[in-house]
Amino acid sequence: MEIVNIPIDELKFADYNPRTLSRKGHEGISKSLKKYGFVLPIVVNKHESRMNIIIGGHQRVRIAKELGIKEVPCSIEYHELKDEKELNIRLNKNTGEFDDDGLANYFDKEDLLEYGFAEQELGMFMDEFEEEFYSYDDSNAEMPIIAKFSEKYDALMIVCKNEIDLTFLQTALNIQTTQSYKNTHTGKGMVIDVEQFRKAWQSK
Repeated sequence: MEIVNIPIDELKFADYNPRTLSRKGHEGISKSLKKYGFVLPIVVNKHESRMNIIIGGHQRVRIAKELGIKEVPCSIEYHELKDEKELNIRLNKNTGEFDDDGLANYFDKEDLLEYGFAEQELGMFMDEFEEEFYSYDDSNAEMPIIAKFSEKYDALMIVCKNEIDLTFLQTALNIQTTQSYKNTHTGKGMVIDVEQFRKAWQSK
């Protein structure tokens, strides 16, 4: 690892950096820098196409500038943009908070999953179909999709644990693949009442 001191004004912030910092976090870094200085170096790219771009340590550099620090120790790396962005995420993953818009605008979901994010952490990549499903207000529907306690209707959920059960249920209830009228998504989920179930069952 090559560590060199670089004038702080020569360092450049990565425009894609998704890290955010709370007021409490800002105060913590400021106190740490005042008391201990740079215990860990700033990670800086020296690739010819990404010269002096900060890969890890944006917030410390930002606060160091506020404190009037003129020179900072830097760990030198040589990466093209794609690898630089991956390293940025990996360095921040376990220590930082992320700006969802920054992640969505500058990174692909598949790359973030590879870099260590879990699917449930990437809600900012929810597609149109998922947004409609999760934001749908069924409170005035005659038969709400998701049953809640104290509502007018009771509900029964049937869970298919394998393809054989699913095929049986689709055949027994005559469930057809249907395309959403708003987009290209297709699916076989549906909500039916007891009367519909009885008719489907008795017709077999």
